Formats: sequence, structure tokens, C-alpha cells
Amino acid sequence: MIDFRPSLPVAVLVSLLGLSACDRNQTPSSARDLTAQLTGTSEVPPTTSTGSGTLKATLNEETKVLSWTVTYSNLSGPLTAAHFHRPAMAGENAGVMV
Repeated sequence: MIDFRPSLPVAVLVSLLGLSACDRNQTPSSARDLTAQLTGTSEVPPTTSTGSGTLKATLNEETKVLSWTVTYSNLSGPLTAAHFHRPAMAGENAGVMV
């Protein structure tokens, strides 16, 4: 499940695949921290996958730069891709944004 703050303009959902980046010029007053636990049961529809992961991200609201790190384990095969989805209500799918 993703921990969003109500005014957040960008929804972050990462498939169980890894990406990492870092923006080192963020200031605490314009940065918003986000976290998500990635599990098969969080997929729509839910899966029995034993793969899991954690997303830690920071959105700099001033520059609109999103920096993230994803850690993952127990994937059934090699890592091949990752993406962010558009906003959606819990239990619903949304199109890929990035």
C-alpha cells in the first residue's frame, strides 16, 4: 500500500522491479517523502507472487523532481522493466505514466 499525503499531485506505484535515482539538491521545506510496500496481494487483481519490495521516494514539490529507490526480493525471474502508474483508487488499475 502506498502512503500518500492528501495534497500530493503525483501518485507513485512501482511494479515489483527496481529503479534507483537520487536528487541531491532537495531542501526539506519543498520535499515530500513517500513509501510503498510492494506485494503480490497489492496487485490488481491480487496475485500469489512471493516477490516483494519497498519503494522509498522523495518528491521535490518546487522542482517537480521525483527521486526513488526500490529494493526487491524473491522475483520469479530476472529484472526486465519497471514503471509508475497514474493515480487510481485502491483496488483499481490506472494507466502507466512513466
